[in-house]
Amino acid sequence: MQYSKEESKAIWNQNAEFWDCAMGDESNDFHREVVRPKVTELLNPDPTDYILDIACGNGNYSAYLAEKAVSVLAFDYSEKMVELAKKRQKRYADHIEFCVADATNETSLMALKRNKPFTKAVVQGVEVLALAPLSVLPDYQNRGIGLSLMKEGHSIAHKLGYEYSVVLGHSKYYPKAGYIPASECGIKAPFEVDDESFMALNLNGSQNKLNGVIEYDKAFGV
Repeated sequence: MQYSKEESKAIWNQNAEFWDCAMGDESNDFHREVVRPKVTELLNPDPTDYILDIACGNGNYSAYLAEKAVSVLAFDYSEKMVELAKKRQKRYADHIEFCVADATNETSLMALKRNKPFTKAVVQGVEVLALAPLSVLPDYQNRGIGLSLMKEGHSIAHKLGYEYSVVLGHSKYYPKAGYIPASECGIKAPFEVDDESFMALNLNGSQNKLNGVIEYDKAFGV
């Protein structure tokens, strides 16, 4: 049986209290012993991170990150679930922002924009931005969501006065957002990498070349 998005949300709203009670503060064995360790291994969270928790449920993993002093923006499309998450995790209010959002709706996703969608980096004393790893769930790919997120991030970065954004990524994808080989902007990577995979985007249209080796923020572990 297939459910529409609204039907699915109604079911989650109806069962939110049961789920919150069942998961409690510690979640179940599967989450604690399988999901949490592996997700944490992939994220390698650091206090300098700003992490997006999608379909956050009652916020237990967000709380786990908050205990590590990580800042989190957590959302779910169930209004009742978010209400319960705020109540259960209120002691972490300084590190977690909970909100209602629909990951299948571009407008709803754009409303999640904040002032720090990127992690900082430095080139020759000029502060630039390094685009963090970007991915979209397979079921929602090829809809322009990733490009829309980057466009909004670039717009915010430009308003904040940043001149460049750099990214290490797929040479066939990021050029769609305007990225070109960083070498053409005078930016060199601090490690060996194919020229076409290390890219940069001039955010203000200037012809200024930086002519230096990028010094990543320690959050990148480079």
